[in-house]
This record gives sequence, structure tokens and C-alpha cells, in this order.
Amino acid sequence: EKSSKLPYEVFEQEDFLNLLKLVKDDVGEKVTEGLCLSLSVLEYAGQILSIVIMIVVHEWWVAIAAAAILSILIVVAKKSGEINYSAFEDAEEERRKAELMSEALTKKECVYERKLFNYNDFFYKKWEKHYENANKIETEAEKMTFIKTGGISLETSFLSLMIAGVLVFPVIHGKMSIGMYAALVAAGFRLVDQMSWGLFMLIQDIIKSNLYINDYFRYYSLEERSTENRVMIDDKVESIVFDDVSFTYPNSEKPVLKHLSFSLKKGKRYMIIGVNGAGKTTIVNLLSGLYNSYEGRILINGTELKSISDESRRKLLSIVFQDFNHYNISIREYLIDGDEVLIEKKLRQVLKKVGLSEKINSLPQGINSNIGKIFENGIDFSGGEWQKLALAKSLLSKASAKIFDEPTAAIDPVNERKIFDIFENEVNDPETISIIISHRLGCVEQVDEILVLSDGIITEKGTARELLEKDGLYNEMYTVQKEWYYELQEC
Repeated sequence: EKSSKLPYEVFEQEDFLNLLKLVKDDVGEKVTEGLCLSLSVLEYAGQILSIVIMIVVHEWWVAIAAAAILSILIVVAKKSGEINYSAFEDAEEERRKAELMSEALTKKECVYERKLFNYNDFFYKKWEKHYENANKIETEAEKMTFIKTGGISLETSFLSLMIAGVLVFPVIHGKMSIGMYAALVAAGFRLVDQMSWGLFMLIQDIIKSNLYINDYFRYYSLEERSTENRVMIDDKVESIVFDDVSFTYPNSEKPVLKHLSFSLKKGKRYMIIGVNGAGKTTIVNLLSGLYNSYEGRILINGTELKSISDESRRKLLSIVFQDFNHYNISIREYLIDGDEVLIEKKLRQVLKKVGLSEKINSLPQGINSNIGKIFENGIDFSGGEWQKLALAKSLLSKASAKIFDEPTAAIDPVNERKIFDIFENEVNDPETISIIISHRLGCVEQVDEILVLSDGIITEKGTARELLEKDGLYNEMYTVQKEWYYELQEC
């Protein structure tokens, strides 16, 4: 829940990712362990106090010696616990990096490239390096702890020998029986054992537990995305306006958008094109609310995007990202996205339009089939089929602004033509704003206006025919892509 409320940009910061790795695993177990350790300290303190009192009755100076050694023990144990936890933090950072290498070695999506390019040895060596670094860091910390514990043990052993030696005199002078002497010496050795190993390790573990809890609350106190004074918009999207918008990604100095201005109106289909790195996907990232640190204004129906509630934005905008996640759930669950009101007939119609109905109907469980091989009888979709599924999800959405970021990147030319026909026939609603982000120009005739983005600004705007008459970037991109096909025909 906390992670869902944090701004997106923190997930791109190494310090945050390390903190998240530290606190996210076994939270309940670690907090409970801290409480149990605190209770154990009380138990140890009671045992040590009773032993000290038993000995002090006969030799008062033992209390002073025990208090002095106990003070040293607490200081050393505290410092040792801090060093161990610091080592744990450093080791977890190495383990996080090792996990990334492990994914490259084990994830199904990486199998083909691993085999084709023989990446196994390369990634294994990197995984081994980080894994061994983590072990080395913790081993060194454990060595230091062992040395310090041994030092404390020597001090407390000296105390027990002093107790045994001094108590001999009362026995010699007949002031203490041999039985009492044996009992007090045994108590002295128990005191040594309790203080040198048990209590030392316990205090050290409590310090580590306390530092973990501090990190947990440091994570919990991270500033969340502000939701105060957010407004709800229940109407459909009438217009989207970028007004003098500039944006630079966190930890970067180069602006991606530079005083960008354009407006989109209801009932129109738009296409934003440009070369890689021009800022096309950044526009999608800002509209989706992933980043709010832009300058200028982004307005939906005249309302600043930053002041619109997340719930409203999700209802207003349907966005199909270029790199969307492939979830291991059923086809139906993926499509309805929690909207149980969607009727079967509409689901079937949309799947037919995107060209997936034949495949899905051939499956033993049809639309209820699970996607992914983690399930028994689960099925895999190709990249193109996933894009069709994502398109179907958007078509089923009730949002009045539909945004498609590179919707045909993984689709062959024949199916690309069919998808663009869907845009022409289905995403042609007088109540909807449709935006296609692409560098491929296969559907330029199906849109009402093309916006050409270059180096963070709009350099050209118009219909496909109007832009062809200009000697600009659109003309250049169109000419180059046209020549590909002419060259193929000549071959």
C-alpha cells in the first residue's frame, strides 16, 4: 500500500531500491523477533542481578566490578551491532545486484538470448561476484564480532577467577562453608557465561533489530504523492492541452521537452511521430501521472492534471504503453480489469475485431484460459498477440481519451494493416480523443492531424498530405520508409 502511494521517480533511485530491499522481506518476523529479544533482555537481566546479589552478600566489590564490565560489554555490543547492521545493508545492496544477474540466468524471457549469445558464463560470473561480495562483507563483520566477544569473555573470565580466589579467604577463616563456596563460584561462572556470550550477543541483535525498525519507519515516512485538494472529473475528456511544458528526467541535466505546446480536441484522431528520443513516450508518461515535476501546464478540460485525482485520471485516460507487463492471470481477468459489468457479447466482439477470437476459442478453457506457463495448461502469447490483447483491453475501456504508444511495434505488416483498420473504424468516436504515438507511418491516412515532435518541441503540424508538401522531418521519414518497400519490390 505504501509503495503504491510513492512517486514513480523514487523507484529509479538506487538509495530507495536498496532501502526497499532491506525492509520488504519478512517484516512481521523481524519486528516480532525484536519484541522477543527485548523480553529476553529482561530475562537475562533478572538472572544476572540475582547472581550478583547472591555474591554481593559476601563480597560487595563484585557488584562494582560486574557493573564496570557490564558497561564495557553494552558499549562494545552496541558498536558491534551497528557494524553488523551496516554490513547487512552493504550485503543487501550486493544481493540486489546479484538478483538482477540471477533473473538474467533464470527468467524465461531471457532463454533465447542466453542460448544464442552464450550469456550464461558472463552473467554467472557477475552473479558470483556480487554474491561473494555479500558473503565477504558479512563474514568480515562476523569475524570482528567474534574477536570482540572473545575479548569480553576474557574480561569476564578474569572476574570469575577473582571471585573464586577472593572467596577462598572466608573459607580458610571458617566464615564460609565449602558448600557455600562451591555455590558462589558456580554462580560466578554462570555470571561470566551470561555476560560474555549470551547477553553480548543479545544486545548486539537488539541493536540490529532496532536499526532495522528505524529503516522500516524511514521507508514508511517517505513523502507520498500529494492527494490533497485533488478534484474529480466525471465528464468525458473534451480537450487535452500542453501549455509551455518543459520536463527533465530526475538525475538528468538534459531537458526532454522544451516549452512544448499543443492542444487536442474531442472527436479527433491524432498521431504524434518523431525519431527515437524525441520525447514521444515522455508525453505519455506525463499524461499517466508518472511524473509531476514538469514546468508549464497540462490541462484536461481546463483543469491542471496535477490537481486531478488518480481515480479520475484512470477513468478519463486509457493508455497502452509500449513496454507493458505480461501478467500471469486469465485472459478474462486481464481484459475486464476488475469491471465485472462487461458483458460476454462485448468481450467476444472486441476479441474478433483485434483478430484473437479464433485462437482463444480454440483453447480448452477459452477466454478463461490462464496466460503463462506457471499454470497447468497455461498458454503463451507471442509479442504481437500480447499487443492485440492490450489493444482489446483499451477498446473495452470506457475512458474517453485513448492513447496508444507504439501499438504495432511487435506486429507483422499484414496484421499492422488490420490494426490500423480497427483504429479507423473503432477508434473513430465523436466522443473520444485518440492519440497514436509512433515512428512508423502506416496509419497516417487514418488520423485527422499529425504532430511532428523533434528535440522536445512540435516542429510540424497538419494532415499527411499537408506535411508531405513541406520539406521537413515528416517528409524525410515518409520518404525513407517508402524507399524500403520500393527497394524490396525491385529485389
